[in-house]
Amino acid sequence: MNGWIGWQIQDEDLFDAADAISSDACGLGYVASKIIDAYPLAFVENALLIDRMYLVPKWRGHRLSNHIINDLLGLLRLDPDSTVVVLQPEPQRSEGGPYRENQERERAMSKLQSAYRESGLVPWKDSDMWWLKFAANDEA
Repeated sequence: MNGWIGWQIQDEDLFDAADAISSDACGLGYVASKIIDAYPLAFVENALLIDRMYLVPKWRGHRLSNHIINDLLGLLRLDPDSTVVVLQPEPQRSEGGPYRENQERERAMSKLQSAYRESGLVPWKDSDMWWLKFAANDEA
């Protein structure tokens, strides 16, 4: 797993901070800031922006994404109820690296998105970014 962690982000412009990191972080930070804005009653003090998450092929399809993310949140001592988690799915070939834009990639993306859904992740509106809904916020 690769990405960025933001602690105590309440007074930070998350989009600008992510933009300063990289173009990959910029998109994740933008969506994270939109999620925070959309749920003003949620107390969000941390951000976990996941750039890459790779599972060896034998572990794929076992709904592990949510478990891995929650284990990471626990390891980092980030409260799932006050941490916005955003990622952008990109299927990886079994030998490593992303697919070319073709039907094989579309099938792999469909499987990955299905696995994310089963793990509790949801797409953010019409974007290609996904997020883990706040555990204690039924409105989220």
